[in-house]
Amino acid sequence: MKYSKSQRKRILNTAISIIEKDGIDKLTIRELVKKTNVGTQSVYKHFPHKDELIKTIASKLTTDYLDEVNKSASLNPKEKLIHSASFFLKKTSEHPHLMDFLFFNPKIENILPENTVNIPTHFIGRINSALNATQVKEDRQELFLRIWAIIHGLAMMIKNGLLEYTPALAQNRLAPMI
Repeated sequence: MKYSKSQRKRILNTAISIIEKDGIDKLTIRELVKKTNVGTQSVYKHFPHKDELIKTIASKLTTDYLDEVNKSASLNPKEKLIHSASFFLKKTSEHPHLMDFLFFNPKIENILPENTVNIPTHFIGRINSALNATQVKEDRQELFLRIWAIIHGLAMMIKNGLLEYTPALAQNRLAPMI
């Protein structure tokens, strides 16, 4: 049984490495078998369908991401939003394919297990909390959309190599707005 758990973990970590290096489209069972040096039957023993493997990866990565970003519990809502945005932009610069899979993937909501908060939903909550804690003079929906567009736009530019991540990036763009 112990060997089985370590084999499952190795398969999972190798699959994550493939996504991190080449993107979700390059994750195939054949490539996974080759890189883990286990048989196809072993992969299917742990993950009966590729969809099950992808669901497990998405759940693990999302949980790890949210556990890390939620360490900002002592901050006020504005600071939490800026912290979340900065953390997201940093992760996008370090792991563009993983963040592409978790954030820019339109199917992520259907991939994650039911009642799992995804990263876009996390941001919606953080933006709304910051807006609720701040007296805003402009239309709230318009401000929400501007904040969302800034976070999304910065991440896309970082992901595509058009902008380099700096720790002050989110602070400088978002703080004046909220």
